[in-house]
Order: sequence, then structure tokens, then C-alpha cells
Amino acid sequence: MKDPNPISEEVVLGTAQLGINYGITNTSNIPTQISANKLIAAAWNLGIRQFDTAQAYPNSENFLGKAIDQIEHQQEAKVVTKIHPNLQSATSDNVFNSIKSSLKSLQAKSVWGCMLHNHDMLDYWDKALGSGLRKAKDLGLLQNLGVSVYTAKQAHRALDHEGISIIQVPSNAWDHSMIDAGVFQKAKELNKIIFVRSLYLQGILLSPPELVKSKLPQAYKLSLIWHQFLLTHKLSAHSFALQFGKSLKSPLVIGSDSTEQLAETVNTYKHMTLQQSLIEEWKGICQPLVTESIINPTMWSYN
Repeated sequence: MKDPNPISEEVVLGTAQLGINYGITNTSNIPTQISANKLIAAAWNLGIRQFDTAQAYPNSENFLGKAIDQIEHQQEAKVVTKIHPNLQSATSDNVFNSIKSSLKSLQAKSVWGCMLHNHDMLDYWDKALGSGLRKAKDLGLLQNLGVSVYTAKQAHRALDHEGISIIQVPSNAWDHSMIDAGVFQKAKELNKIIFVRSLYLQGILLSPPELVKSKLPQAYKLSLIWHQFLLTHKLSAHSFALQFGKSLKSPLVIGSDSTEQLAETVNTYKHMTLQQSLIEEWKGICQPLVTESIINPTMWSYN
């Protein structure tokens, strides 16, 4: 039977914005608990049941936990959090206790998933870090273990790891590296789940070229060509970026600054028709212009 609510499996609300000014183009204020409650309630009413957070996002777990606690049928919620990067060389007990602390903040008995915040933490998997995580899983405090990565090489390493079942990767209309490297196909073959983040490249894909020029100068030329392509085909940056994400057939982690923005995103996603020929046309135009310094935020100099 077809899922009556595909949004529950296909869209994940990213909650970094609940605790920090996330994104190179973000000018919004950090939310209060009241605004967080409204955003989570709106997400729930739109059919979203998956939420992405992290120990390193200040207040995010607390805000999310209190917001979900006010929702009916909250047992349907699937939360993925991430271990703080500064715990990579911590003791097993410290890692385990950090998970218990996250559960307290989230007001939950367990989480659906727990990821390493970055790929480098995998180097500590066979040490205390992995021991603490496995203990938490064995005791039912979490269901799935995973890792968030930046590059295709890191994604392949994570997919090859026996203890990893969920992986978060960046992919968007400008960044096709995961597709080209066969990451999505390999995950499917291994029955592992890929979550896609950075669908708008921290807002760069949605920004006018002149703003891109001031924030990320190396992307200015690509931004001009991107917007010309959209204009030619009478597309909005938001809808085409979403269309590209939907074509990946993996859950999309999407952040939002307001209930209105979130409603627009979900409604656009639900009613869009995939135009695969346009996606392929854009990929051909984009590929020669993309560099690592454009698509990898760890290489950016924030202005």
C-alpha cells in the first residue's frame, strides 16, 4: 500500500536554526521557545515526522524536545541527533552520558538515530567513542548509528562500515559529487539510508548573484548562469532546487526560518512534477563550472 503521508518519510526538518544563525546568507534572529513550538507544530501539521538536531547546536535539542512534547501522537516522531565533535576522544562513559543528556533535553526515552557529527570521528570508532555508542544502542537508547560526511570518499568509507546504517551527505543542484561517485546506488545495494542535506547550499542557491558575489565570490559566475537558466525555463530557484532534491529519492533534511517558508516548501514538494530532462540539462551546464571551494562550506571564508 502506498504511504498516505509520503512527506513523513521523504522530508526531515533540520533544526540547526533553532539554536544558531545557520547558513552563510542567514539574517534571521535565533528563535525563542515560542517560535520553535510554532515551527515544529506547523511541520507536524504538514506531515513531517522526522527531525534532525545535534548536541553542537545550542538549545536545539531543548527547543525541539519541548516542542514535540506539546504535540499529540508524539510517539510518531523520529529524531536524529549527532554526537558533539569534542567527544571524539572522550571516555566511553562520557559518550554514553552525553546520549542520556540528549534524551533528557529531547524529553525522550530513545532516539531513532544518532550520528557522528563529522567523518573524522570515525577514526575513534574502535576506541571509547564506539564503545559508548554501542552501549547506548544495546540498551535501547538509540536505534540507528550513523555519520555526517562532506565528501564522496568519506561517504564510501561510511557505507563500508559495518556499524553504520544511516549517513548524511550534502547534495544539491550545484553539487553532484555523491551521484557521480555512486554513493546513492551503493547505499541502496547495502540497504542503508542516505539523508541529503545542504539542498540550498546554505541559501546560496536561493540568493541573487550580487549577494552571492559579496558572500561567496568564487560562486558568482555560477550563480549568474544558474539564474539565467532558471529565467530561461521560467523556474524559481526554490522549486528547481527542491525538484533536484526529490529526484535523488532520499530523505531531504530541510531547514526553515518560518512557518510560512516551511509550508511553501512542503506544498511545492508535494505537488511538483519532476522534469528529468531539465535536471540533466542543468547538470551538463553546471559540471564544468563547479569547484570544491564553491560546494564545500568548510573551505569558505565567511564575510
